Amino acid sequence: MKKLLCVLAVFALTSCSSDPYANAGKCDTPGESKAVDKRVAVCTGIEGKSKWYFEGQYFDETLLLAKLEYLDYALDDAFFKKLEDEKLIDSFFEIDKSQRLTTEDIAKFANGKSRWNKLIESQSIISKEQDKEEYLLDYWNTVGEDKRSGKATQAQWDSARRDWLAQTRYNSELREDFKTTAEPLRATLSTRYSIYDKESMFIFFARYTQATK
Repeated sequence: MKKLLCVLAVFALTSCSSDPYANAGKCDTPGESKAVDKRVAVCTGIEGKSKWYFEGQYFDETLLLAKLEYLDYALDDAFFKKLEDEKLIDSFFEIDKSQRLTTEDIAKFANGKSRWNKLIESQSIISKEQDKEEYLLDYWNTVGEDKRSGKATQAQWDSARRDWLAQTRYNSELREDFKTTAEPLRATLSTRYSIYDKESMFIFFARYTQATK
């Protein structure tokens, strides 16, 4: 595989090097990404020494930055069109379920540093509440099916719907609070890797989601 990546790099990127992580040569725009041999490479690195990475610490931490940026995404017409042109629309909207931020993501970066304990705890709570929201949605849908077949009443359907809506509102508040708690980590990673373009992270994240289906 390493030889194959080197060959591909000659044509698609630049050249192989002795870097300890799998990479395919230097690049100029931190945050830029592309698909190479059904894998995703991202232009990243520290101290202004960016390379195309397929894996390793720099890749993982750039992916973590993308996950944090995704917490606060907004789609305008121009970016929606860009996703369409890149054939990444479906992958972009699959991110939340298949590649959502986890406590493991943050703990791996924290590496035991107590500075990030509150953030890890907050993410743990959000993960549990997201699972609860999905359960309540499934339950509401099940009650809806039972109602159509005469096995459930309108009152039961209304109750299931209220429970789900209450949970979505609660989770929305949790996510807003989490953005504030996560901002120091997002800023740390953005500065470390000199990546300030949110859209480049959205594209990278969507490509990664598409490649790991």
